[in-house]
Amino acid sequence: MENIMYDEILTNVDKLVDMIMTSEKYKRYAAIKDKMSHNDVLMDLLSQYKKIQQQLVKSEYRKQEEQITLYTKKLKNLDNQLKKIPIYSEYILLQEELNEEFQLLKDDLENHIIKKLNQEEF
Repeated sequence: MENIMYDEILTNVDKLVDMIMTSEKYKRYAAIKDKMSHNDVLMDLLSQYKKIQQQLVKSEYRKQEEQITLYTKKLKNLDNQLKKIPIYSEYILLQEELNEEFQLLKDDLENHIIKKLNQEEF
């Protein structure tokens, strides 16, 4: 019985994911992400950014203040370079919008479940 309910829930979640993935906003996001992957300059900047982020985290863990300052400046410089690339800026904007929508959806689902459970208690 529990497996059947769980399977039904997953089926409905799959339908929800399919709806999201067929939305115009998500399609645009996926297309931009694909275009970005073919931009060598952009991919190099993103690779540098990730490496410096890792170095920053290690420096923070080790409490190396000078290194933290250095890596923070490097990240800010790379971030400024990335923001000058229109496709990257659009990608980040769409990513933020989609994340907000996902968060709202998650919140709505949680609230709906809580509301239903509270109704069952009385």
